[in-house]
Amino acid sequence: MKRRLTGRLVVAGLHPAIDRTIEVPSLRRGGAIRGKLLAIQAGGKGTNVARSLAHLGNAVTFRGILAERDAPFFRAALRQSRVRFRCVTIPGDTRQNITLLEADGTDTHVVSGAMRVSRDAARRLRAAVADAAASEYWVVLSGSRPDGFTLNDYERVLHAVRRKGARPVVDADGETLAAALRNRPWLVKPNRAELHGLLGRSVRSTKRLIAGARDLLHTCGVVLLSLGSEGAALVTREGCWRSRDTRPVRVLHTVGCGDALLAGFLSEYAAGKSPGKALRFGVACGSACAETPFNAVQSAAEVRRKLPGVVVERA
Repeated sequence: MKRRLTGRLVVAGLHPAIDRTIEVPSLRRGGAIRGKLLAIQAGGKGTNVARSLAHLGNAVTFRGILAERDAPFFRAALRQSRVRFRCVTIPGDTRQNITLLEADGTDTHVVSGAMRVSRDAARRLRAAVADAAASEYWVVLSGSRPDGFTLNDYERVLHAVRRKGARPVVDADGETLAAALRNRPWLVKPNRAELHGLLGRSVRSTKRLIAGARDLLHTCGVVLLSLGSEGAALVTREGCWRSRDTRPVRVLHTVGCGDALLAGFLSEYAAGKSPGKALRFGVACGSACAETPFNAVQSAAEVRRKLPGVVVERA
C-alpha cells in the first residue's frame, strides 16, 4: 500500500488495553453463558487511532507504554499494521476491556484494571512523545492517563509538542480534557457527554450542543464533535459542518468508532482535503468500523464503500 504521508503523524499511546469482543445470546443473572470469541485485539484509544491511520495508507509514528507481559502482543499488532513504533516497557499487566454483544444488538462493556507507571517511566514516555514531534506534525494524545502519569505530565507533553511547532490533537475526558484546553491544543474531539462536562450543563438540542462547541474555540482551533448515530460536527473559526451516514448502519459494536472518526478526519485533513471532505471521510470511517468486530478501520476500501451514503453540509 502506498503511504500518502511521511512521518507527519505521531500518536501517543498512553494507556493501552487488550480488547476482547464476545458474542453472547443474552445476558442474565447467574449461571453460565456460552459465548463466541470474535476478536482479541491490541487496543486503547491511541493504539486504535494509530492502526486506523496506518490502514488508511498513512505513515504513522507511535510512541507509547507497554506492560512487559503483553509487549510482544502489542509489538506484533503494530508491526502487522506497519506502524513505526518505540515504546517504554514497564513491569505489570495491561488493562482488559471486554465487549459482550447480545443477539438484540445490545453491547455491554466491562473495563478491568489500570496500568501504573513509575516516575521514571512517566519521564521517559514524556520524552519519547516530545522527541517524535516536529514543526508541522500532528501529534495525537488519545485516551485516558495511566495511574502515575499525572496531569502535570500530560500538560508538559502538550507544552513540549507546541514548542516544537507541532499541532496537538486531543481526545480525552474530564480533568484531562480540561487540562488540555488550558494548553491550547489544535483539535479536541469530545462526545456529547464530554462536552456536557466542559459546559457544566446538559444540552439536548444538537444545535445548542454545536453552539457550546463554538464556545471552546477561544482555547483550541478545531472541535470535532462526535454525535454517535447522528454522525459528527466540525466546528472551526472559519465555519461549521455536519455529516452523517444516511444509510442504515448495521452496528455490531461501538468500540473504536470514535477513534476511527478521528483517524479518518485527520488522514484526509493532513493530506490537504477541505474540512467538509475530511469530516465526511471521518464519519464514513466510524460507520465502517461499527459494522465490524474490530476496534480500528481495516482498509480504505471498506471506507470508500460507505462514502456514497455519507452527506456533509454547512451548519
